[in-house]
Amino acid sequence: MKQNKERAISIISGEYYEDVLSTLPVTIANNSHVKGNIKAPKVTVGNHVVIEGNIEADNDITIGNMCEIGNMLSDENIFVGQMCIVGKVSAGATAYIMGYSAADSVFGDVEVIAENGCDLGNVQSFGTVTLATRTLVKACCGSDLVDCFENVNAEYLMSEGQIRTGEECHIKEMQLKKFN
Repeated sequence: MKQNKERAISIISGEYYEDVLSTLPVTIANNSHVKGNIKAPKVTVGNHVVIEGNIEADNDITIGNMCEIGNMLSDENIFVGQMCIVGKVSAGATAYIMGYSAADSVFGDVEVIAENGCDLGNVQSFGTVTLATRTLVKACCGSDLVDCFENVNAEYLMSEGQIRTGEECHIKEMQLKKFN
């Protein structure tokens, strides 16, 4: 059985086959492949990286472009680069998903921002959700505001405050509802 011992790992490059449990912020170099989970105070991932496991951080998680990542959990912010494929994204503050990325689900306690052409499963925030042009979502809930740019496709939008939609949006169902 593998033991997870805390180590002072700061940079990972190339192929890495173990879980990372670090007391220092961790940086994953471009074109790397990690076949384990990562837990560190802060995680920064370069471009063209595959992480078969999950990432957990006390502070920010920043993902480069064209990456494949499992689930991500941060007490602060999560930034996902362009053309990434990720699992569940759960941010204690803001979840920012750049253009043409896909996620199973996205949660941002304060805010969720999805740039153009994203394909997101369920999206939720206790604050504001912004869905840019040509974004696809199944269900989306923003307590304060759900703001859709043009050509957004969604099965369900719900907000306690406001729902704004741009031109040519295709929304199957919308609901303004006060939560207790």
